[in-house]
Amino acid sequence: CAVVVVHVGMNWLPIVVEALRAQERPLQKIVVVDTGSQDQSSEFLLREFEPEFIVTMPRKTSFADAVDAGVTRLGPTDWLWILHDDSAPKVDALLHLVAAANSSGADIVGPKVLGWNDRTHLLEIGITIGLGGRRETGLERGERDQGQYDRDQDVLAVGSAGMLIKSSVWKALDGFDPFLPMFRDDVDLGWRANSAGYRVAIAPRAVVHHAEAATHRRRSADAVNLHPRRSDRLNAMRVVLMNVPTWQFPLLIVGLVLGSLFRSLGFVIGKAFVPARDEFVALEQLVTHLGALREGRQRRQSAQTVPHKEVATL
Repeated sequence: CAVVVVHVGMNWLPIVVEALRAQERPLQKIVVVDTGSQDQSSEFLLREFEPEFIVTMPRKTSFADAVDAGVTRLGPTDWLWILHDDSAPKVDALLHLVAAANSSGADIVGPKVLGWNDRTHLLEIGITIGLGGRRETGLERGERDQGQYDRDQDVLAVGSAGMLIKSSVWKALDGFDPFLPMFRDDVDLGWRANSAGYRVAIAPRAVVHHAEAATHRRRSADAVNLHPRRSDRLNAMRVVLMNVPTWQFPLLIVGLVLGSLFRSLGFVIGKAFVPARDEFVALEQLVTHLGALREGRQRRQSAQTVPHKEVATL
């Protein structure tokens, strides 16, 4: 069963819906969650789906809450397939995702993610994160897909655009963390899953084409008050600080604070005042919400069953 989160996505939504209905492994259900779209998305969904498969939520709903609402509407199912309204799977994507999950025993499986317009541009084949918060794909800028990474392997995390996850694991992990309303929630989920003893893997034969509309500002990012760069940086620091071992936490928070200050200064010197402001405001939000950060760490520590050093290899 699939949950598709929609937000001002009419430029891509018809292609995504067509791709879902064309899957060689048919879906049992598709639930779409529209978070206050102000284009023609709502009308399109009403034409294409019965009302029972449409969930309407406010414009500023977080991605975590939107997916949760869709999961609730789905009802009992073994697997959840999570998609964005700008992520179109190839017709055999679900077939390969399920096959990889069955053969490897993985609990979360992600596809190879390629560009929307440039169909050979590699965007993701699993993701990880540096201790400074940098999102790492292991790919060169503009790298082309030539099958060079086409091997099943365990990873720290997979992106939320095309993620297949066992319903029981989604429930055990409480899904995406609403503290991360948009951006980096997928890295956090994968890190928590690995720490709790679940397997996260890549199925490169499954392909999803992703427009990355919010990242490239092709639509509004209302869940984060129209500040995608700021939210991405803030959540990057939060994910690292909530998931690292206790002995690393004080060192990292000092390092991240100093690093952010130097980054802000560098932007100012380069007369890039908007990125400088975003960096500084992200840092301010981080240090003024340390209580929520501590609560996030406590939740993760209580669910942890795998030593940090083993997860760190990913």
